[in-house]
Amino acid sequence: MRLIPYDKDVLLAVIEQYNADLWPAHLVALMLATLAILLTMRPRVQGGRFIAAILAAAWIWSGLVYLNNHYAELNWAGRFYAIAFGLQAVWLLWIGALRDRLAFGTSRAPSAWVGLAAALFALAVYPLIDIATGAPWQQAQIVGLMPDPTALLTFGLLMTCAPRLPWISVAIPVAWLLWSGTWAWLMEAPERSVLAIFAAAAVVLSIALRRRSGAAVQDEEAENA
Repeated sequence: MRLIPYDKDVLLAVIEQYNADLWPAHLVALMLATLAILLTMRPRVQGGRFIAAILAAAWIWSGLVYLNNHYAELNWAGRFYAIAFGLQAVWLLWIGALRDRLAFGTSRAPSAWVGLAAALFALAVYPLIDIATGAPWQQAQIVGLMPDPTALLTFGLLMTCAPRLPWISVAIPVAWLLWSGTWAWLMEAPERSVLAIFAAAAVVLSIALRRRSGAAVQDEEAENA
């Protein structure tokens, strides 16, 4: 008995048609994702607002256009996934683009370097995974247009923010990576389980970072006492 209502080949066929309908929007998505990474690596005044707006647009597109209009034809849960993606987009717009509370690129903790590596992976490596396993390039999953690389890019860039990053900012991206990585394993696509690995790393690093930050605050208070 199958645990999922479709197989890998059916999903890739849907992605191929989706890509064909959108071309050449992929070029715009890649340029915007590259800009977000560059602004993170070299922070600028108001740069955080632009990064948050780029990420929010990617979540809106991936959720409403792909999950709601294409993926939902395979799995009715796609519409509920789209709602979660919409919520993440609203949060990024509110906390990042409007209030400028996301200080991308300001953290020098180990988790920030892992996050930057994840962002670069989402941009340059993730689209090549299926191609490396024999699929045509028309089935590549491009960041900004597809949920998985978009969640991975967002998680990566958020991990470069200051230590006091609100946990709610990464809750949906990490949950999606865990879910999608597990789903990929059930769909007999273990190469995509790397998503779950990144998500697990995010949880561990976030906990370690918060403990370290809390310890530093306690030490500072003890010195001032």
